[in-house]
Amino acid sequence: MHFVHVTTKEEAYNVLIGPALLGRLSELYPKPPEAGSPVLVVADSNTDALFGDLVAEGLGSLGYRVERFVFPAGEGSKTASTLAEIHEAAFRAGLTRRDRMVALGGGVVGDLTGFAAATYMRGIEYIQIPTTLLAQVDSSVGGKTGIDTPYGKNLIGAFKQPRLVIADVSTLETLPFEQLACGMAEVIKYGLLEGESFFAEIESLPAAPPSAEIITACVRQKADTVARDEKEANIRAFLNLGHSFGHAIEKASNYTRYTHGAAVGLGLLAALRIGEQLGLTPAGLLPRLQVLLQSWNLPVTTDLSLAEVLPNLTADKKRSGSGIQFVVLEDYGKPLLHWISDELLAELAPCLSGFVLDVGGNLPDTLVLYPGQIKGEVYPPPSKSQAHRVIICTALAARDETADFTRSIRNFAEARSQDIDTTAENIRLLLEAARFGDSKPLQLDCGESGSTVRFLIPIAAALGVEVCFTGRGRLPQRPLDAYREPLESNGVSLRFPKDPGFHLPLTVSGQLRPGTYRIAGDSSSQYITGMLMAMCLLDAPSTLQLTTNLESAPYVDMTLETLRQFGQSIEEGWQEGLLTYQVVPVGGLKRPAEPITIERDYSQAAFWYLAAYLGQPIEVNGLRPGSHQGDRAILTLLENLAKRRSGEDYGAVIEIDVAQFPDLFPALGVAAGAAGAGKRTRLVNAARLRIKESDRLAATADLLKRLGVPTQMGEDYLEIEGIPHFRGGELDSFGDHRLAMAAAVAALEADGPSRILKASAIAKSYPSFYRELCRLGARCERE
Repeated sequence: MHFVHVTTKEEAYNVLIGPALLGRLSELYPKPPEAGSPVLVVADSNTDALFGDLVAEGLGSLGYRVERFVFPAGEGSKTASTLAEIHEAAFRAGLTRRDRMVALGGGVVGDLTGFAAATYMRGIEYIQIPTTLLAQVDSSVGGKTGIDTPYGKNLIGAFKQPRLVIADVSTLETLPFEQLACGMAEVIKYGLLEGESFFAEIESLPAAPPSAEIITACVRQKADTVARDEKEANIRAFLNLGHSFGHAIEKASNYTRYTHGAAVGLGLLAALRIGEQLGLTPAGLLPRLQVLLQSWNLPVTTDLSLAEVLPNLTADKKRSGSGIQFVVLEDYGKPLLHWISDELLAELAPCLSGFVLDVGGNLPDTLVLYPGQIKGEVYPPPSKSQAHRVIICTALAARDETADFTRSIRNFAEARSQDIDTTAENIRLLLEAARFGDSKPLQLDCGESGSTVRFLIPIAAALGVEVCFTGRGRLPQRPLDAYREPLESNGVSLRFPKDPGFHLPLTVSGQLRPGTYRIAGDSSSQYITGMLMAMCLLDAPSTLQLTTNLESAPYVDMTLETLRQFGQSIEEGWQEGLLTYQVVPVGGLKRPAEPITIERDYSQAAFWYLAAYLGQPIEVNGLRPGSHQGDRAILTLLENLAKRRSGEDYGAVIEIDVAQFPDLFPALGVAAGAAGAGKRTRLVNAARLRIKESDRLAATADLLKRLGVPTQMGEDYLEIEGIPHFRGGELDSFGDHRLAMAAAVAALEADGPSRILKASAIAKSYPSFYRELCRLGARCERE
C-alpha cells in the first residue's frame, strides 16, 4: 500500500493507494465516536451495486450505523436537486456535526458528496473512496467540490478537503474501457505537467488499469501543488491544463456526448495548439500527444464548431476581466499561465478549426484535396499485419479469458481499424464456440479482410469447430483453393457452394490431424501463417512443406517471430529440396510475461515516405529499424528512385520486382509517375495484385492515367513513364484503401484540385489518414 500525505493551511490527510483496500476498511477507516454513530454512504447506481454492500459491511463491523443514499449514475445528476436530496438523507439519518459522509464512486459522487458535507450544518467531515481512475488520480484529492449549472460546469461549489482518501486500485478492474480511458486523459495531463520521462512511461503503459505506482505519482504531483496553493491563487491553475476547452466542449455537447476524459483530451490538444500559435509550445509535443490519446481510443477531433465551443469559454472560472488565464506548455514539465484577451483568442481560435474542431465524424465518400504543402512529424499507426497475428495469438493464449484478451496488447486501441476489429471479434467468437460447443455451424463474417479469413480457416480446423465463413466486397472473389490439399488430406472438409471457384462462402468442418502438410509458397504468406498458427494448437509435431518458392518471405518471418514470442517451438530448414517448418507443440500458446506493443506500420508509412519523396517536408517517426515487415523496403526503393529522379537517366527502364511487397504497389506507382519526363519504371511480378481489395494492378494504372501519367499494363506488370507534374481531376480509389491514400498524396502535387472517389475506403486500415493530412496542413473538403 502506498501513502501520500496532503497538507494544506487548514487540513492534513492521507491518501491510501493499493489493491483490495475495501476489504480492509475495518483497519483503515476511523473508529466511530461511539457505537451506533451514523455514517451516510453516498453512491451512484453503478458503484452501489458493485461495492455498496462490501463498504457497508466493513463500516458496520466497526460499529457504525450505515445509511445509504443512491442516485442515478451520470453527469446529469450533478445538480442542485441531487444536492438537496443528499442533505435530506443526512437529516433523516440523524447526522450531527461530528459525523461523516462517505463518497463511494467517481468524480460526480465525490464532487456532490464533498459539497454536501461542506454545506451540511456548515460543514462536516467526509471521506473519499474513489472507484474510477479519474477520481483516484485527480478529483478525490485537493478539496474541489461542486455542482453543474445551466451556465457551466462546477460553477457552484466549495473547497472542502476530505478527512481521508482510500483508493482501492482493484475497483478499476470493473471499469469499462471507455471509463478507464476517461481517467487516462487525466493521467496523460499529469505526464505533460511532470516531465518527459513520466510522459514516456505513460506512453509505454498497456491498455489496462495503470499500476498503483503510476496512480501514486499522479496523486503526489497534485498533493504537492495543493499544498502550495490550496485555493488556486496561482500554480494550482496548472492542473487545469486542457480543462478550459474541455469544459467548453462538454457544455457545447450538453454533457452527453463526451466523457470528461474525452473532452479533456480534446482540450489538451487545443491548449498545445494555442501554445504553438503563441510561439510558446515546441512543435514536437503535439504529435506525441495525439498518438497517445488515440492509443486509448480517445477522440482527437470533434465536429463541434468554433461557433458552438467558444461562447462556452465565457463562463470559465479562470476568466479575468475581458480574457482568460490559459494554461500552456513551454515544454514537458514547464506549464505557464498566459492571459489571453478575448480579442487575441478570437484571432488564435481559427487554428483549431479543421484540427481539433470542425472535423467531420464520418469518413467522406468523396474528398476534395487541393495542391499544397504539408509539413511536420507523423507517427504511422501500428502494423496491421502484426496486429492480426498478435491479436489471434493473444486470444489463443487467453483461451478462457477471451472477453477482454485485448487488454494485454498495449496499443490495441490505436491499432483498431475495420479489418483489425473483424479479426478480434471473429477469433473471440471462434474460441467461445470451441469452449461451449454448438450443434449449428458458427457463422463468421470476415468483412473485406483477407487476413481474417485466411488465418482463421486452419485455426477453426485445428479447434474442431464447424464454421461457415462469409465475406463482403471483393473478398468472396478471392480464391481459397491453396488450403484444399493441406486440409482435406488431413481430416478436414472444405465445402464451397460455388465450387469449383473455391470462393466464399466456405464451410469448414472436421478435426485437423497432425502430420505433414504441403502448400505453395508463392500463393500468399497468409496461407502459411494460418497453417503455422493452427499447427501450434495440435497435440503432436507437424511439418509444413512449401512446394514452390516463398513469396512475401518477411511476413512469414513476422509470423515466426510472433509465435516464438508466445512460447512456440518452430524449426525452419530444408527437406528434399523444399523449405520446411516443423512445429513441436508445447501445450498451447503461452502469454508473454510483458504486454506486447504492436510496432508501427511500414505499409502505412509508405504514403508519408512517398510525400517526402515528392518534396513535402515530412518526418516519419516511431518505426522499428530492424522490423520483419517486408514493406520496410520502401525506404531503399524510394531512395533509389529519388537518385534517378534527380539524375540524367533518360530512356532506360528500371525494373522493380514487387512480389515480396505487393502492398507498396500504389505508392511505388505514384513515385514512378513523378520520376520526371521520359524516365520509365516497370513494376513486375504483380499478378497477385489482381485479387486484392480491387484489381490493384488495373486500378493503379487507372489512377496514373487520371494523373496524366502514360502507362502500359500486362498480365503481371505495369510500365510507367514519368512526367514532370501531375494533373488534377477525378481520382477513383475503386474502394481500395491503399489506392485512396496514394491518390491523396498525389493530389498534393497536382496542378489543381482532385476529387477522390470512395475515399472512405481508408477505414479498412488507416481511418485517421485524412485527419493526419489536415493536421499537417492539407486543405481538404468533404462532398
